[in-house]
Parts: sequence; C-alpha cells; structure tokens
Amino acid sequence: MEKDNKQYRYQLEHCRGDRRKLICPNCGHRSFVPYIDVETGMCLNSTVGRCDRENSCGYHKTPRDFFLETGTGPQKRYWFPKNDAGQTFRPSGYSTISQTLVEESMTRLAFNNFNVWLREHFDSKKAMEASLRYKVGGHTLWPGATVFWQIDQQNRVHAGKIMLYDHHTGHRIKDGYSRITWVHSLPEFKNFHLKQCLFGLHLLTNETKTICIVEAEKTAVVASMFFPDALFLATGGISNLRPETCAPLKDKCVILFPDLGAEDNWHERAATIPGLNRCVVSNWLYNNSTPEMRAKGLDIADILENWRPEQPLNIEDFL
Repeated sequence: MEKDNKQYRYQLEHCRGDRRKLICPNCGHRSFVPYIDVETGMCLNSTVGRCDRENSCGYHKTPRDFFLETGTGPQKRYWFPKNDAGQTFRPSGYSTISQTLVEESMTRLAFNNFNVWLREHFDSKKAMEASLRYKVGGHTLWPGATVFWQIDQQNRVHAGKIMLYDHHTGHRIKDGYSRITWVHSLPEFKNFHLKQCLFGLHLLTNETKTICIVEAEKTAVVASMFFPDALFLATGGISNLRPETCAPLKDKCVILFPDLGAEDNWHERAATIPGLNRCVVSNWLYNNSTPEMRAKGLDIADILENWRPEQPLNIEDFL
C-alpha cells in the first residue's frame, strides 16, 4: 500500500531534471538527498538527509534524529507519522539516565572496539586513563559497541550515544546499516525528553584550563592525551554547538577546532555564543592540511593518530 506522505512535514527532496544532489556530510560525494520542509520548500539542515551510496556510505539522518540531537522541533502533529503523534517532544523539563547504566557500561570498558583500538594505537596507560576519565563504556547492542555518555558538571546523565568502531582502524563501521543510535532510543525507554549537553562536561572544574571544543567524541578523547593544559569537550554534532549547550562555559576561554571544511560554519556559530571570556576558532588544522585532507574532512584526531611528539603539546601553539 502506498504511504500517505501528506502526514509528514519533512520529506526527502525529489531531484528533478538536471538538479544536482548535495555533498554528503559523511562520505564527501555528491550523492546526498536532503529532507525539505514541505511548508517552506527549504532544506531542514545540511546534515539531514540520505546518501544514495547505500552500500559504501549508508549515511541517513532523519528529521527525528536531528530534533532529538538538537532538542528543537516543531509542535505540529504531522512532524511524525500519525501513529506517533501523541508523543510530547518539548516538555518544560528533561529526562536523565541512571548512573547505574553508566557504571554497568564501564564493566565492558576493555571489550568495546573503540577502547581496544585506543589502547593498541597509543600508550596503553594513557589510553585507559582517558577512557576512564571520559567514561567511555561498552554496550551490548552490537558486539564491541561503544557508548559515549553525555554527563553534565552536576554528574547528571543526559544521554548516551552508541556507536560501532573497527578495533583495527579506529574508524566507524559503515556496512550499509546505521551503527549509531542513542540509549534512550532503546525499547526500555518511554517518553524520554532529551536535552543534550557537551560530551566531557563532567570534567569541567574551577581550574583555569583552556576549554577546547571539537565535534566528535573520539576526537576529544584522543586529543586529551596530547594536551595536558587543556580540557577537550565534544559537541557530538555540529548542530549542538549553540548557546544553550555552551552556557556552562560562561567566562571561560574557549578554542574551537572545526573539522576541515566546516570552518565557516563554526565561525558563524562562535559569534552566537555569549558570555565567554574568549572564543577563538583555530586555523591550525586548515593551515597544516593538504587538499586531499580537506576533501576528506579530517579532524585534529586524524593528525594526532600518527604523531608521536617527544613533549606534551601546548594548546596555544595550535591557534
């Protein structure tokens, strides 16, 4: 039976004639079909859509995924299919996850693929310390899965992102299926009201360390082993770099490290974050990259993976 698409506000755009597809935010090919708002005809977000390279890439972020990540979204009933329309999306408060689940995930610390790669690729002691510090646990959803917990400075667990990495390469596994999901999306969670925070926020103290923000959780963990004079936090997605999530950083000095190709976006977002003592967008990665690296959209962790400096790095040298 044909679906009644009129009950959806956001739909995949139909490419007509010689209209070109967009660049996929995951694989970098021009194979990306975005979701559009049927009321305005505008794309919802440059990261929301589906890559047509299903076998080699498989990227697919739905409007629902986007709204759950950002804590935003329309209130109209046709945002979701009708059978889901009774769910409330933006309540006045937000849900949290039990610390017990975090503790249970840490019992699988040694068996998740990301931590296996981390210990084998870097100094094993420093890698284990970083995993424990950031509470990078394991999950049973997929064999070897990793869960990155979003825990705030009051030790409240806002969310847990489950991802599957290759334990040899440290790269996310892309086998045609989505290997990224959220703990609160599992069947045992009902009516969960998400409010994201920065990954690593539980490490924020009254110390005067410079705060560094990157996009990927993996990048924050890796970079933390090289820069003892800085605290690395991760947005978990470029759309999560916004005033609400950065509010706990008031009066702090902040350096932003965008992925290659995302510099302009991060400059624009930096201008919208009030209350910081200083906010600088680092150009170091761009200035020290090749056209091939820029085409791949690499981040600072990709550089550090194959770099073994004799002395700890000074974060001020990377501005």
